[in-house]
Formats: sequence, C-alpha cells, structure tokens
Amino acid sequence: MAFLDGLFGGTQKADTKETAVATDAAKFIETILRKMDEICDVEFSYDGETYTFNIIGGDSGRIIGHKGENLENLRFLAKIFINRQLQEEKSPNVIVDTENYTEKRHDAITFQVKEAISRMERLQKYSILLDYMSAYDRKIAHEIAAEMGYSSDSIGQGRSRRVKIVSKRTNID
Repeated sequence: MAFLDGLFGGTQKADTKETAVATDAAKFIETILRKMDEICDVEFSYDGETYTFNIIGGDSGRIIGHKGENLENLRFLAKIFINRQLQEEKSPNVIVDTENYTEKRHDAITFQVKEAISRMERLQKYSILLDYMSAYDRKIAHEIAAEMGYSSDSIGQGRSRRVKIVSKRTNID
C-alpha cells in the first residue's frame, strides 16, 4: 500500500476542527479514487456525530464493488484517517456513499432480517443464520434484530462471519 504513504497528513485551516478534518478526509478519499483511475468529487457533511462523504461521478459499480466491499474499504480507510486527525478516544461514525447505495443496502439488510425472522417463526426454529456479511452489514443486522425485540450474535471468523438471530420463544418443542 505504498500509495497511502504521506496521505495521513495534517489538516488545513477551516471554521472548525471537524470541518477541517472532513475537508482533508474528502481529499484523502479523492486521492484513493484517483489511484483507482476514478475521477470523482466528494461532498461531505458532519452532523456532530457522523462524518458523511458522498462520491459524485465515476463508475459507481467499480466504486461500490462486489456487495459494497470497495465502499466499505473506503469507509474503513476514511475512519482511520479521521481517527488519526482527531486523536480522540471515541471513534466517530463514518459513512462513505455513492448513488444512495448505503440506504439501498440498509433496506436490503432490513428485508433480509425480517424475512429470516418470519421464516424462523413460521418453522418454529430456535434460531436462524443470515448469509455472510461485512462487519458494517452485521452491525446493521444486529440493530434491526434488536429493534424487533430479538437477540443476535455474530458467529464464525474472518469473511465467514454471520449473524445468528435467536427466537423470543423459550419453549421450542
């Protein structure tokens, strides 16, 4: 990853420290995209909790990658960059998106979790496993299951980690 050398530099002057960090992180993302031969603009916002970066232009299919892997990697690198700039204990939330992929992915995971829970209850199973997911997607699946009143756990290792959703029922015959 020699192309990352020197990209974790200091911030430029801006209205606030967070704006300066977001500006530099957007430039950092643009630099990585240029290394992928993608010429894009990156818009950003910070709402006090979450840094959001929206990629405009380029080949969105390449930028997103298979099941969002490239976007997830960009999000991960941007998060490291921001953490190094802020040097705070609590890590901020970071979203990197293009063409509303993140929202569409959230909707797809919500559908998958609801369908799995419906199947689990219909078949009177104690638990059910979802497909393999990235860490970010598993986080979303856990949140959705909790909102619906179910407990969940991640099982497996590496890229083989899955979400296991457990039934609310205690007596399964």
